[in-house]
Amino acid sequence: MEKTFGRVLITAFLGSMLVSNVAWSWGARGHAMIGRVAARLVSEQNDRSFAKPFESKLEMIGHLSNIPDVLWKNADRKITSRTNPTHFYQVDTIVENQTFDTLPKTIKATVDQLRANCQRSNSLPCYEESTPEALMAKLGSAPWRIQQFTKKMETALGAIKHNPLKHDDIPYIDEALTYAGIVSHFIGDLTQPLHCAYDYDGVALGQRGLHSYFEDAIVNVLPLSTPQLIYDYIITNKPFETIMQTVPLELRKDAFAIALAIALDSNAHLTQLQEMDRDLAIEKKSNDSTNHERHGAKRKPAKEVIDQFQTFTVARLAVAADTLAHIWLYSWENAGSPNLEAYQSLFYALNPPIIDVDYL
Repeated sequence: MEKTFGRVLITAFLGSMLVSNVAWSWGARGHAMIGRVAARLVSEQNDRSFAKPFESKLEMIGHLSNIPDVLWKNADRKITSRTNPTHFYQVDTIVENQTFDTLPKTIKATVDQLRANCQRSNSLPCYEESTPEALMAKLGSAPWRIQQFTKKMETALGAIKHNPLKHDDIPYIDEALTYAGIVSHFIGDLTQPLHCAYDYDGVALGQRGLHSYFEDAIVNVLPLSTPQLIYDYIITNKPFETIMQTVPLELRKDAFAIALAIALDSNAHLTQLQEMDRDLAIEKKSNDSTNHERHGAKRKPAKEVIDQFQTFTVARLAVAADTLAHIWLYSWENAGSPNLEAYQSLFYALNPPIIDVDYL
């Protein structure tokens, strides 16, 4: 069934481009900064009964923030075919005029909605895959992945038995910190606007290559002071609190609801990013007609436009770090707020094994 998406015809070239989303949101530098700034926020803005482990394992958390990209994407295809689609969530393909209230909240409801889109005359794409797994692989399932690792973190913290801590409690905190670092990656994914959009690389606009240009080239030339800029932006603007105003009060500490809210916020910033790229960076648009070879748009070197991109990029990274710090706090509270102040450990999660999805 052929449908239009907005004014853009979903042609074969666009469909083939969108079969697999394997780009690395924020690149290694961006993900590491998100994890480390969040750990600093926790250590400086919270009581040491919660903050002590994050203060002592800040660098490990930065390292773990990249594990789902640099290690897990090299795992066996039998498992990466299930885990690679957990890095994105194409929020603009599910319902028209998407809001927190209108988005489906379960896998079943989401699959039913995607199937229903094929029977309706609307501007949404038609995914004709037959199984729920295949449909969710097209859409992406980052919010459920965030929920998965948040629950694992809560379970580990909930296993702590003593106050003050004893030696046999330490492995549970080590495990919780590992999940804290891993979930950092997926929070970062959802704060990158192109990870929450159907046209995640600017192809339909003649802006092919926008994805890697923004999250790698731009991020890599940000100043060395960027972690401080992110931190200062959070303290001044409190982006997480602003975004959560769209969520019902009773759900504002729920990891899945938080993930939906930041995905919607990211998609709402997509047009701004596309326009910045078009007006500031592009020298020659890409041409993806079926009669031409596919080449990315020609752009100025990132260092020539970084001054114009910096505020926007820092703001998106700040949303990620602020959200992450809150999700860690809520996980600790949900686990009973165990006293972690006596935590000491030489543990370092260097290469944790890949963890399959548990919701499909």
